[in-house]
Amino acid sequence: MSYILDALKKAEQEREIGQVPSIASGHEQAAHSGTNRWLWVVAGVLVVNVFVLVIALWPQPDTKPVVVVPPVAAVTPPAPRPIVPVPPPVPQRRAPAVPVAPPVVTARPVETAPGTSTRPMTALRPLPPLSGPPPVTAAAVASIPANNLPVWPQVSGSLLQQINSSLHLDVHVYSDSPGERFVLINMRKYNEGEQLQEGLVVDAITPEDVILSFRGERFRVQPE
Repeated sequence: MSYILDALKKAEQEREIGQVPSIASGHEQAAHSGTNRWLWVVAGVLVVNVFVLVIALWPQPDTKPVVVVPPVAAVTPPAPRPIVPVPPPVPQRRAPAVPVAPPVVTARPVETAPGTSTRPMTALRPLPPLSGPPPVTAAAVASIPANNLPVWPQVSGSLLQQINSSLHLDVHVYSDSPGERFVLINMRKYNEGEQLQEGLVVDAITPEDVILSFRGERFRVQPE
């Protein structure tokens, strides 16, 4: 705005210098003075408007309202309740147990019909046992010489039914040292004193065969 005012002043001065004063010029100067006033008024209004626009358009800082947070009141825990000791239960008194007397049972004599008499019972005598061959004990079987023992499968029928399996002497090894003697029966190795799966026991390993026993009954098995 200062540049505009300076330009207006210079234009006024140039006009005044270049003109000769006269009566008409006096009237013109009065007219010019009136126009100058209006120019100054317009210029002032323009300056005020520009100032107002500058203030209105000037960026203002973003002022946000400050929110005041009230302080949080401290929560005080409730005071603990005093622990009241529980009195122990009072034992109840029980009345002493009264012993109950067992019932008395009285035996009544059996009434017999008139005219009948009781006879004493006679004990029965046991019958004599039936005579038969005495049972063969294990000691008696063990006392039989090895040469007189039956050879498998030529044994008694009861022994065949109890064993109910075939016996094969696959390998027979005899030695003067008893620990080195062994046999393979049904492709399984056994030493003297060991037991087979069928319940048989290896009693002895002789130079010719092996002697087996089953529940006290002995027999021989020869290699095939």
